Amino acid sequence: MNKFSPAVVSIIIPTLNEVDHLNRALLSIGSLDLGVECIVVDGGSSDETRSIARQWPGVKLLTTKTGGRGRQKKIGGAAAS
Repeated sequence: MNKFSPAVVSIIIPTLNEVDHLNRALLSIGSLDLGVECIVVDGGSSDETRSIARQWPGVKLLTTKTGGRGRQKKIGGAAAS
């Protein structure tokens, strides 16, 4: 069973070079007993951040090359169910 669905709440994680922190954040979210939709919006990381997000079943990965954290949150919000 996928811990990230069906969604009761959507969590949007804007990232930029978060290889050292993303696994821990996703593990924390996955341990919630709620139905959680998790959306990672990467802002053009040059490390393995996107690869980490792809390894988590149920995590929706979006990318953007322009803008900052606000733009990432807006893109994630638009994709949220």
